[in-house]
Amino acid sequence: MPFPNLQNSPIPIQEAYQTQQLKRLLSYLDQHSPFYQQQWTAHGLDYRQIQSLEDLQYLPFTTKQD
Repeated sequence: MPFPNLQNSPIPIQEAYQTQQLKRLLSYLDQHSPFYQQQWTAHGLDYRQIQSLEDLQYLPFTTKQD
């Protein structure tokens, strides 16, 4: 999917696109990343709970040591 030119789009359009891309990324990580699967399970998180950009606060932080 090509990156759309959102620079001059209204903020709600930009946020809708960002939210859509976030959901795609979380779904991909859930299917392909044992690391994130483990992180989310350890924190009792189902990635489908993340429904908006504001919900990013519920994702666990990771560090280099992880």
